[in-house]
Amino acid sequence: MARIIVCSLSNVTWTKERYIDSFVEGFIKSLERAGNQILNIRVNDFSRAGVSFVHEDQVADDVKLFNPELIITFNNVFPFEGFVDLFDCPIACFASDSLAFFSNKEAMKKNADRYYFFNFSNDTISAFPKWFPFVRPDRIFFFGQATDLRAVPLEQDIDISFVGSIANWNRDFVDHFRLLPHTPGYQMNPTAAYENETKAKFFEALDKFKAHPFDKFSYSIPDFKPTVGSIETAAILLLTCQQRFNTLSAVSDLGLKVFSYPQAFIDVLTYNPDLFRCFDFETSVSMAHATRNFNRSKISMNLPHAHAAEGFSWRVCDILASNATLLSCRQPDLAKITKGFVDLPMYETPAEARELAKKLLADPVWRKELAEGSQQMIEAGCRFEHKLPLMQAAIPKLSLVAAKPEDREAGSVQYLDERKSLRKIRHWAYESVRQVRIRKGTARFAKKGRVFPFLKKAMLQIFLWLT
Repeated sequence: MARIIVCSLSNVTWTKERYIDSFVEGFIKSLERAGNQILNIRVNDFSRAGVSFVHEDQVADDVKLFNPELIITFNNVFPFEGFVDLFDCPIACFASDSLAFFSNKEAMKKNADRYYFFNFSNDTISAFPKWFPFVRPDRIFFFGQATDLRAVPLEQDIDISFVGSIANWNRDFVDHFRLLPHTPGYQMNPTAAYENETKAKFFEALDKFKAHPFDKFSYSIPDFKPTVGSIETAAILLLTCQQRFNTLSAVSDLGLKVFSYPQAFIDVLTYNPDLFRCFDFETSVSMAHATRNFNRSKISMNLPHAHAAEGFSWRVCDILASNATLLSCRQPDLAKITKGFVDLPMYETPAEARELAKKLLADPVWRKELAEGSQQMIEAGCRFEHKLPLMQAAIPKLSLVAAKPEDREAGSVQYLDERKSLRKIRHWAYESVRQVRIRKGTARFAKKGRVFPFLKKAMLQIFLWLT
């Protein structure tokens, strides 16, 4: 079997415990069961927003000793720039989101001959030529959906659950229009007509992007530096937030329980107190959390996402593998994989989601039939064990699964700990500035009516020079 480095950026950044996303956790467990040796790297612990917290030469020495035969990365994230240059092994890159979320694009171009791309939907496959024309078509593969979650008998004391974000933590466009009079390249002291014209151009671009979310966003903002990724990322999050907020609001009085990112979801209180009433501060991020909360749910929801025209979240298969009944927005890929097993109810509007939820809650027999059919579909083709042979066939000279069960070796998982290589002062500096932003609720500081968006970055840069 193979020695594999797994690099992922965890969405779980608000807990003291170091979690990785449950999909990655399940993938790693499946690789271990197949007899592979895994070195797991949670990229958040090594760098954030392009700022490295570690002595990279020390980390390099540790990973070189592991001598990987394969690197698996999600959205092309790595612990620091130049990481892939330490090795000459193949790289399996999973498109976890739209291609706008990819990091380290120059490294991808430089090492294109080492890359193999695995996709959860045809959305990203068709977008590759526009975003990365240097990628060879024969290196792009359909991976599909998979889960390692199992159904367990638990009392279903949650009527409706949703696990995930509503993407309301991105305020890039809000700040853009708020700071318009002070933005380089725009008219100083603009008239209302000028501001309305700018707004009209923005919405023209947003409407085009909504129809084609895998294209480039055509609205230009001078010196635009989004909080996450690119301007396309910001647009995706903006559109997703509206759709998810409206859908959850429609079912907020039907026994909904929401597990989400607390720092962001708290903002919902301003716009819909009844929806915030549904929020549960209990952490639900790991495979154990997902197993417990989905199996406790009568219904669990999949919400719209602006870049998921055909595909869907990896949490969908977690729900389908549990005893919960999935209530999803209409997704062609979901209808395709469940065909012949189960006819899942799907909604197109928040009002339709509400009506379907009420019908499902009133009919436990229907819910049980749907859950059982969903579990049969998962066991037939959506376990990681079904997917590993596909990866093995795609990447030459790679052995991920044994030809015979008796030939399987014992697998193992190591976690690369950054703390012995940590640049402590630099890490403290970054976290101190980040906490200032969190406590202020914004990275902007005002004085005498003038706004200084560069102050936070200036503070951080000073700390970096000192460290």
